[in-house]
Amino acid sequence: MAQANPSTPTNVPTPPGVRYHRTSTDRNSGQCDRHSCDKEVLCAKGYVIRESLGHGSYSKVKLAVLKSNVGARFAIKIIDRRRAPQDYQKNFLPRELATVRTLRHPYIIETYDVFEQNNKVYMILEYAQEGDVLDYVRFRSQGFVGEALAKRWVAQTAHALMYMHARSIAHRDVKCENLLLSTGKNIKLSDFGFVRHVSGNELSHTYCGSAAYAAPEIIRSTPYNPFLTDVWALGVVLFIISTGLMPFGEDVKDVSRILQIQLAGIQFPTAPRHRVSTDCQLLIRGMLAVNARQRFTLPQILSDKWLSKTS
Repeated sequence: MAQANPSTPTNVPTPPGVRYHRTSTDRNSGQCDRHSCDKEVLCAKGYVIRESLGHGSYSKVKLAVLKSNVGARFAIKIIDRRRAPQDYQKNFLPRELATVRTLRHPYIIETYDVFEQNNKVYMILEYAQEGDVLDYVRFRSQGFVGEALAKRWVAQTAHALMYMHARSIAHRDVKCENLLLSTGKNIKLSDFGFVRHVSGNELSHTYCGSAAYAAPEIIRSTPYNPFLTDVWALGVVLFIISTGLMPFGEDVKDVSRILQIQLAGIQFPTAPRHRVSTDCQLLIRGMLAVNARQRFTLPQILSDKWLSKTS
């Protein structure tokens, strides 16, 4: 199981506590490559970039180590304000930066530091060396995982979400790609770009996230309870990792077709390779209830018979 206080490895220096600050360009970059602004900035902060972990249209993630101790590894998310849409910078990025500084949970990626320089935001994050759940399912487990591992991942993600929900924070982008894996293949919930603070029974009106994981109320563009759509998305995750298939068809861009299949009711594969136990099916049905009022809550999930059984 993950440690109660995830951080850098034992006896490895930890970066400064989480904070947000702007700085001017620091030219005291030692032996850093002068042709790379990111390398200069991070080198001045004590980090050396090792490799790229991923990138998007206006952000990228790098693997870096401390100059003083190369055994201390971090994932550094870099957001370029010059390329990022104004709507994202106005509404979503401030929420993300405000939220990540408050999250401390064994199954949530820890943010150690946040700073801005040269119109870029740098987030120093805990490094999850085992990749993400999607890649694990695709390339390391032949399309699906056994029910024992599926139980652990679902329970750990549910605990992470319950921690957030108790603080009135909805994730709104739960999916296999955002479930990272640390040592021992333990879950680390990540990517808080769509988080929202919810007051009381307030409903969300922003239709964000991935269509393949979106609840019917999101696809229908109706106001929704973001805590219950987080549960739906986790139900989709459980279906994928336990069967190796997508629950609503492989065409994740055909939103109308996805909704049609959702309303018809979840169907489970019968082929032996993809078959799951009856108790697992019952839990998935509860998490993927089309009527949000009938959908399982996180406490119901964590007390479910399937999760409590040892495989």
